[in-house]
Amino acid sequence: MHISLLKSKIHQAVVTGADVNSEGSLSISAELAEMVELEEYERILVGNMANGETFETYVIYAVRGHGTVALSGAAARLAGLRPRADRHAAPGPVQQRRPVLPVPDGP
Repeated sequence: MHISLLKSKIHQAVVTGADVNSEGSLSISAELAEMVELEEYERILVGNMANGETFETYVIYAVRGHGTVALSGAAARLAGLRPRADRHAAPGPVQQRRPVLPVPDGP
């Protein structure tokens, strides 16, 4: 049996950039990604708080200290610029642990 559990979540992050002409991904400031234990190139689930839509993409580490949460490629069309969105780590092997759930400061 396969059980999917929440590994971590960045609650209501604000999308700071979008580029439909780049390779698809979600760029997250490296320190924020590390705080919630997201590995670079890890598959994630993104939820758009404005319309309830969810989609999968993967994590790219962005420059530290810039607060970047930027969508690229097709994902940039799905969430647009500046909506609040949740980023969830996608299913992986089951481990006995609690998810990491920080809430970032407002925009």
